[in-house]
Amino acid sequence: MTSERHDIYFDEQNENKRHLNKNLRVFFICLAIASVMWLMVRLSDNYIHNVVVSLNYKGIQKNKILIPSSDTLVIASIQSAGYNIIYNRLLNKRYSVQMDLNQYPARQNGKFYEIFIETPTLTNKLVSFLKPGEKLISVYPSVLKIKLERAYTKKVPVIANVDINYKKQFNIYKHIYIEPDSVFVTGNKKRVDSVKYVETEKKELNDLSENTYLHLKLINPENTFNLRYSDNEVKMYVPVAQYTEEYVDIPITFDSIPGSYQVIAYPDKVRCYFLISIPDHNKLSVDSFRAGFREAGLLHSKHNVAQVILKKVPHFVKIQRIEPDNIEYLIRRK
Repeated sequence: MTSERHDIYFDEQNENKRHLNKNLRVFFICLAIASVMWLMVRLSDNYIHNVVVSLNYKGIQKNKILIPSSDTLVIASIQSAGYNIIYNRLLNKRYSVQMDLNQYPARQNGKFYEIFIETPTLTNKLVSFLKPGEKLISVYPSVLKIKLERAYTKKVPVIANVDINYKKQFNIYKHIYIEPDSVFVTGNKKRVDSVKYVETEKKELNDLSENTYLHLKLINPENTFNLRYSDNEVKMYVPVAQYTEEYVDIPITFDSIPGSYQVIAYPDKVRCYFLISIPDHNKLSVDSFRAGFREAGLLHSKHNVAQVILKKVPHFVKIQRIEPDNIEYLIRRK
């Protein structure tokens, strides 16, 4: 009997727990539905929020440059439903308006040129960003103040910020081409005078074994209002060829030894090892090389060993080594 009573007691406890869990689930479901409905009601209400609008100017004359203190941002107050505000912020939506300064008169004030634009004139441009039901309330500041000054221009070289690693037995063929290899920079005199060159974006090329073309953006440390380039990007051509190691035996020759003396070198030839590209291989000849010593003071030297120098080398080879690089010599009168 005692065992049966215990079983009944545990059954009743389990049944009560099941009812409690069921009631809790129903409660939380109802709470979630109510919260969602409350949130939807609140998000359907209208709120006023501020957005930052960036201004992009065009129509700036080539002999003028925008001063950094000019207004390039406005704050627009917009009345919008709550869900639109959340949606825009989740997307990180950005607002930008382009303005043509040719449409507005400029007045000279000393060495500066000033343009004043009332922001209500931006209304039509800003309204185009609004969704149905949204309303533009106000724009700050009420007047845009734009200052221009005389621009200065100079030509500077372009430096390619490109790291190149070639595949084994491959290397650059002749030289790298950049088009254009220089650009005109325009800005205020102090800024332009400080610019010595313009650098491209960073690129890395690994295991290069074929001709390669690149389009590289030019890096402007400032915005284009304060410093302008005549080109925003350059083309780069990297010619690549396969190289092989070759050698030639070059006789030692002398150019400025007086005729009454004879210089005898031991050995009288050196072997020059070099890399040459496959396309240039058929241009190779021994006559393209000349080897000798630095002859100034050779007659009065107390040593009978001199370092070998190459007096003539084809421009299309890359010298690796000379064997031997020091040679004994003997000078005697004829």
